[in-house]
This record gives sequence, structure tokens and C-alpha cells, in this order.
Amino acid sequence: SELRELVITGSPVRDLSPLAKLPKLRLVDARTTQVEILPGAMPQLEELLLLGTPVSSAAVEQFKKKNPQCRVLANWTETLHEDLVGCDRFRVRSGGTCHRVPEEEKTLFELEGVDPVAEVTKLVQVDPRSGVDHCMCCGEPSLEFYRKGELVLTLGVHHGTSVRWDRGPWPGDAFLTKESGLALSQFLAKHEVPGPLQEYREQHGARRVEEQRNQQYRQLVPESVVSRLNSATSALEAVQAFIEGVPEKSERIALTLRLLGCDDVAWNRRFGLDDLLYALLANQEPSRWGGGTDMELPEKDKISTEDVALVILANREDALVVRGGARWFISARKLGYEGYELREEITEIVGREAMSHPSQETRRETLFILGGSLQKSSTEVLRGVLTGAIQVRPSDILPGEPPGSIVMKGGSDDEVPEECADNVYAAFLLARRKDVASKEKIEALLQTSISEEEKALLQTAMKYFGAGN
Repeated sequence: SELRELVITGSPVRDLSPLAKLPKLRLVDARTTQVEILPGAMPQLEELLLLGTPVSSAAVEQFKKKNPQCRVLANWTETLHEDLVGCDRFRVRSGGTCHRVPEEEKTLFELEGVDPVAEVTKLVQVDPRSGVDHCMCCGEPSLEFYRKGELVLTLGVHHGTSVRWDRGPWPGDAFLTKESGLALSQFLAKHEVPGPLQEYREQHGARRVEEQRNQQYRQLVPESVVSRLNSATSALEAVQAFIEGVPEKSERIALTLRLLGCDDVAWNRRFGLDDLLYALLANQEPSRWGGGTDMELPEKDKISTEDVALVILANREDALVVRGGARWFISARKLGYEGYELREEITEIVGREAMSHPSQETRRETLFILGGSLQKSSTEVLRGVLTGAIQVRPSDILPGEPPGSIVMKGGSDDEVPEECADNVYAAFLLARRKDVASKEKIEALLQTSISEEEKALLQTAMKYFGAGN
């Protein structure tokens, strides 16, 4: 055969040993294949690309011994480091590795000298367990490596957790080890490029959130439900798994609320079992975007708003039930719903719990809903926020959007500034409902060091009281 080059990238090929019969073969590109078996001696072969394959390091080393003339690219980190040997200049610039606008790019900082650049090179360590992936963004910033005045290669940093080798041999973005991602991000932050470190913390915070929630699921969901969930082949069967696994309705509601309240993720972010849990409480088939189709259930299995309220009141000492109940009443907009008799009691419990939530997004959504509530207890909750009687509780949840989460858009008062403090927002709402008992405290708040936007909001709100009050 006269075959000189063979490209089989992405194919299901597992065995390359037949290639030994092709004596003129110079290059084999088997990246992202299923290759595990390598050929024996191939004295004419110059380059073998195995990145993104399951081939073992032992098999690679054995092949190298038989073929010392061949460059083998099997290890992501080694492949990069080999190309960077002798680089003497390192430049960090704004922008990514695609859709570039060079005239708008800026040099953020530079290093010169073989030793300093070699130290930077050591920071990039690819996680060998990572699969092949490709982020949809261009990356930011870009790391440029030079040797004797010539650009050798460019790496685009993606979210502090992966890097892209522009026009390099890597078959996709390379995920860094956790230690490498942190070290590289901290190095950039030290040189006043803080973005990757911030994104690194958000990304790892998101993974930690997912791990914490899964751990809670394992502790809370009974085996009677787990066994049925594992065999469910549709969303409707998953709902039935809860109904059949916990047939007593009040116990099923309590379990559902505990699962909804099992962590401190912002309530407008849905992931994990959230869609299923909301569907259970709404008697609907699960829908990622809400508004699912009503399920045909026996009356004894249907859940009403009154049922949920009674379970919350019966479990006041169970923090997860109260937290999950508050989440459902706020997210499902049931707080001012007229179809149940326990509105005053529930508004106070839900309002206090929601306004102590660590997420500012959750508290702002709650204030918006309390502002539209006609219950007397909503005024009491707003007063508690204004005076500081209701405090935000601490949380160990790191910032970050849970993987695969859907963000549900909430309501807002257009006149309230985006960065408005809770007590200022509460003061505005109390003034709008002409709560004379709060007027003196609102006036005192105006004299504190709030922002100009917040001050303007309260000055406008004071007009609700009128000249005679």
C-alpha cells in the first residue's frame, strides 16, 4: 500500500495493530477514537495522535520503546509542555481565541525570561479523567507564549476551569485539574486579571451545590420511592413513584417540601428533582417551564393549597418543611391565593422564612410578592425587615448556577433600584400601603448612609403618607 496518512478521528476503532502491515504510513490521527490496542514496530511512522482515547499509558510507553522515531501525542499535558520548551515571553491579552477584534484587544500583563515562563507552563495541568468538550464561548483572557520573538501558541482560558489550544492538536477544550485551575486563576488574579478566579469559584460552587443536593436526596428519599423512581420510564411514572411510595398524602407533602427546602440555592433556579416536586404539589405532569398538563388523579391523591398549608402548620419545628413550603408558596405565587383559609398564618411563616434566605434574588422576589399581598401579616413581615428583626441566616452555599438549572423569571417593582437593600425595599412597600406606624422608622432610614438611588426612592415613597400624616 502507498498510504502515507490515515485520519480516523471520532471513529469506533479499537485496534490499530493491523497498521503494522502499512510500511509507508507516516502519520496516524486516531484522536477521540476508542483505540486501546497499538501496533508493534513501525519504523517509518513519524507521528501518532491518540489524544482523547482510552489507550493506557503502559501501552503508549511500550509503543514508544518500539518506535523511538515516532512522536506520540497521547497525554494532553505532556503534549502542551513539549511545545512550550524554551519559550521566553508570556503575554496575557484580553479577548478569546475566536471572533477576535485585534484592534480592541489589550495587553493585560507580560513576563519575560525562560524560567518565569516555564513556571507559568507548570500551572497548566490537564485532568486525565476529562472527556472531550468544547465550550460555546470564545474564552477570556488569552495566554500567548513566544520563543525568540515568534508566537508559539495561544491558550484561551474558559471559566477558570478549562483551556483551549488555538489551532493546536487537542481535540477539544482541556479541563484542568482542580488544583491547576485554582493555581492558574490565582496567578492571573495576582496580576490583576480577576475574571478566571471569580468564574472558577462560581463553577466549583455550582458543583458543590449539586453534590450537596444529591447527598440530601439520598438521606431524605425513602427506598419505597427510590426503587420506583429507578424503574420509571416517563415523567408521569416518576410522579406516580412518589404517590405509590408514600401513599399517605400529608406524609407525601411533607417529604416533597423537605426536598424543595433541602438547600439554600436561590428559589428561582430549578434543577435535580425540582420540576417533579413542583408537579406533585400542582397535580400536573412535570414541565421544565411550568404550566404542565393536569394529571388525572383520584381525589384522595390530589393536593390542594390548603393541604400544603396544613402540613406546614403541623410541622413548624421542621426547618426543611417550612423552608420548602416557603419556597413553594413564593415560587408558585400562592401567598395571596384566595382558595384557602389559612392565609394570615401562612403569610407570616412563609414571609419570615423567605426573608431570612441567603439568596438576594429570593428575598427580592419575596418582597415583590409581599408588596402585593393584602394580608395583615405581610405588613408585620415587612416591618420586621425594616427594623432588622428578621435577619438573613448564614449559608455555606458558594455562588454558582447549578449545572443544568433553569432560571425562572420573577416579578419586580420597576421603580426599585437593582441593588436596593432589603430594608429600603420594605420601607418603600410600607410607605406605599401608608403604614403610619412605620413612618418614623422610614424617616430615620432616610438619614442613614443609603445610596442616592435608595434615598430618592424613599423620598418619593414618603409622598404616599400625604401632608397631614
